[in-house]
Amino acid sequence: MFKIKKNCENCGKDYTVNKFNKRQRFCCKACSGQWRYNNPKHPHKTCLRCGKAYRPRSIERNKYCSRECYHQSMKAKVKPKPKIIYYKYCTVCKGDFKIRASSNLYCSERCRRKRNAERQREYVRNKHKTPTYTCQECGKEFSPEYGSKRRVFCSNRCAKRKSSRISKAIRRARKRGNGYESVDPLMILDRDKWKCQNCNIKAPKILRGTIEDNAPEVDHIIPLAAGGKHVAYNMQCLCRKCNQMKGDTIEGQLLLFAGVEHNG
Repeated sequence: MFKIKKNCENCGKDYTVNKFNKRQRFCCKACSGQWRYNNPKHPHKTCLRCGKAYRPRSIERNKYCSRECYHQSMKAKVKPKPKIIYYKYCTVCKGDFKIRASSNLYCSERCRRKRNAERQREYVRNKHKTPTYTCQECGKEFSPEYGSKRRVFCSNRCAKRKSSRISKAIRRARKRGNGYESVDPLMILDRDKWKCQNCNIKAPKILRGTIEDNAPEVDHIIPLAAGGKHVAYNMQCLCRKCNQMKGDTIEGQLLLFAGVEHNG
C-alpha cells in the first residue's frame, strides 16, 4: 500500500500515513488535543459578569463564561414590569373590586346571589296580578306591592291616623276613670248618616278635619269631664258650629241620651 511520511506539527516526530489520510497533521490524538489547547481557535476572553478569563467554545459565548453568568446579568438588566391591577364596579354593593376573570360581574358570591334573587322577584312581580282594596281610612283604592301584607290601609299614615284617633279618646276616659271601649269615630259618623244631631244639617265627609261650620265632628253627649263614658251610645255627630257652642255641657242632649241608652 502506498504510504507517505509526514512530520508531526506538535512533537516533531516522523510518522507514516496511507494515501487516504493525506490531510492528517499529527501523529496521535494526544498531540492533536495538546496542539488545539495551546493554539485555540478563539482567544481567551474575560467574563463580563464574574471577571474570570475563559476560552469561548463558540461565537455565541463571547461575553460570559457560562450560562449562569449570562442569566444573572440578564436578570440584573431587565427590570420587572409592575403588575397592572384592574378594578370593576359592582352594581350590587356599589363598590370596586379586583378583576379575577373577564366574566366577573360581581365582587363576591354573596352579591351574585343577591342580584339573582332580585331578578327572580322582579320576574314574579311582573307576572303577579295584585287585587285592588279600598282603604278604610281615606277611601282610596290601592293595589299592594308584591310581598306586601297591606289589605286594610293604603299606607302607614292612614293606619296611624286611625289608631291615634281611637286611642286618643280612650286615654282621656282612662285618665278620668270613666268607662271606655274601642270605638272608631267614623263608625259613629256613619251611624248618624253624616248629619248634625242638633241642627240636622248635612256634615259631608269631605269637610272632616277642616274649620268649616258644617264640618263633621264626634261629640260626647255627656262630656268626659262630667263623668260620661267613652262608649258608642254616648257619642254623636255634630257640626263644628254646634260642637263649639255646646262645649263641655249637656244642654239639650239628656233626652236624646236617655233614649239611646234605653234602646241600647
